[in-house]
Amino acid sequence: MTTLPINDDTWLATKSFLSGGLGACIAKTCTAPLSRTTILMQVQSMRPHKFYVRGSPNNTRLLESVAKMITEEGFFSMWKGNGASCLHRFPYAGITFLVQDRVKSLFPLNWRFADLAAGASAGACACLTCYPLDVVKARLATQTKTAHYKGIGHCLVLIRKEEGLRAFYRGVIPTLCYVMPTFAINFEVFGTVKSLYKRYTGEDDLPPILAITSGCLSGFASSSMCFPIDLVRRQMQMDGLHGRPKRFTTAWHCFKHIVGTDGVRGLYRGIVPELCKVVPYVGLMFGSVEGLRNARWPHEVRDEC
Repeated sequence: MTTLPINDDTWLATKSFLSGGLGACIAKTCTAPLSRTTILMQVQSMRPHKFYVRGSPNNTRLLESVAKMITEEGFFSMWKGNGASCLHRFPYAGITFLVQDRVKSLFPLNWRFADLAAGASAGACACLTCYPLDVVKARLATQTKTAHYKGIGHCLVLIRKEEGLRAFYRGVIPTLCYVMPTFAINFEVFGTVKSLYKRYTGEDDLPPILAITSGCLSGFASSSMCFPIDLVRRQMQMDGLHGRPKRFTTAWHCFKHIVGTDGVRGLYRGIVPELCKVVPYVGLMFGSVEGLRNARWPHEVRDEC
């Protein structure tokens, strides 16, 4: 059986990619129900939706929305679009952790902003590579019983036919404006905790519970600061859906419309389920990735010298 030294550069890059992808899929599947609820709440002002509760605006109450979803579509409807999410998240997170490792290694060892810069660069690379799948994921997740798309492949073909290739990158600028600070904050907070732990204990690797907790803290910080940008990018993605007239010409136009219609509070519609989703997701992702990175994989041999 062929073995690879643990410090082999090619293997380290492969391990970073696989650990990131697998860790993200584990976390995404665990948080899929809240992910779908959040997207429905974010885009509820774009079109009428059947999850209507007590005369209130659609999907403004988390628990009632979830209960209504289960009643109308069944328990497993909460995982609708999760296949597309994992197909999107595996390469997305894999590229993110791979690029973050590579870029960080280019900076001086103790440079204060290495995690911040590497995280932003990694997020941008992953976003530009995987953005079309992000659009597909959002379209599938917001479907109800009357499904317009039959699956990932059908969604890709139909978007290309009905809206053209440009539709796959509609809203990419606000997405980059969201992704880059989000990943910068995630890696900065997580890296800071890891550095402090090493300073006081001398250990390089975080214990599992601390890795998950640090990831949760990272997710809370990044989501709280960047949520309004996420709301704008989602509405830009859904604009013109199913042949409907487009309402927004630019991300700034969308931003002004939200503030003008719902006030500043409108920029935080869905923030509670978003935090409930993102905090455990980022925590589980970082915890899983750390565990996978530190584990001994098949065909891997540690240097005994």
